[in-house]
Amino acid sequence: MTELIELDKQLFYFINQGLANPVTDYLMPIITSFKYWLPFYLFGMVYLLFKYRLKGLYILLVLLFVVGLCDLVNAQILKEYFSRVRPCRDLSDVNLLVNCGSGLSFPSNHAVNNFSAAMVLSHFFKRKVGVFFSIAFLVAISRVFVGVHYVVDITAGAIVGMLVAITVTTLVSKYKYDSEVIEKVRIS
Repeated sequence: MTELIELDKQLFYFINQGLANPVTDYLMPIITSFKYWLPFYLFGMVYLLFKYRLKGLYILLVLLFVVGLCDLVNAQILKEYFSRVRPCRDLSDVNLLVNCGSGLSFPSNHAVNNFSAAMVLSHFFKRKVGVFFSIAFLVAISRVFVGVHYVVDITAGAIVGMLVAITVTTLVSKYKYDSEVIEKVRIS
């Protein structure tokens, strides 16, 4: 376990300091910030509702349920259980680009939420898998660049988010809903 923690610190420094440059120092705080993504999230929700109507509402409800469940489980249970301190509070010489925050580090909520959303959306929109997971990865890795998470934090967050999303979408897919109301919810 000690070797894994040491490797995680080395990976953190490699990304946070070794890959740091003026471009990433400018872009990563923007990519990691919810306020910059909020207009895209809202547009996506409205788009789902207007383009797909009842199917869109169904997808949106599944998406919101999964992300809400993931956020709750991760923030209230997993982070408290593991109680890992953020690198910006634990290490010296961190290239800290945003407020360190008072929360815990493991697993990353940004990674949990974005990977769970990517998994849910990929379940319904098979042709957009690359887009959804690229965004999730970019947001997750930005957390290391800005100095608030280790690589293991975002990796565990991605795994937790995807597992919860797979579980819920599998259960929801087995639910027998009125086929006249929602036909073939999966959209190619």
